[in-house]
Amino acid sequence: MSRLDIVKGMSMNQAQPSPCPLCGRAHQAMGVVTLNGREVCTYSEEWRAECELRTVMRFPDRARKPKVTKLMYLDMVEKERGYPTRKAMRDEMVKRYREKK
Repeated sequence: MSRLDIVKGMSMNQAQPSPCPLCGRAHQAMGVVTLNGREVCTYSEEWRAECELRTVMRFPDRARKPKVTKLMYLDMVEKERGYPTRKAMRDEMVKRYREKK
């Protein structure tokens, strides 16, 4: 086993990283976080969506070019993933905005 494999999260005795207790897949650097009261793997789609949402929430409402605004990002999401995904993301953004107030 190379030194690089050990750095990536594998011990000397492991040929493969141990499976994630939540998703069952083997990851190099396993992480578990609490999201909405549930534990999720940091490699899960739920965590990816959460990180994306947190990032977009920091985008400005209005900006001078070339900065990306929240609305511009939602338009890009609609082009790539369709209207239902855009609507779900926007609804979650509105919900979180109202929770902050």
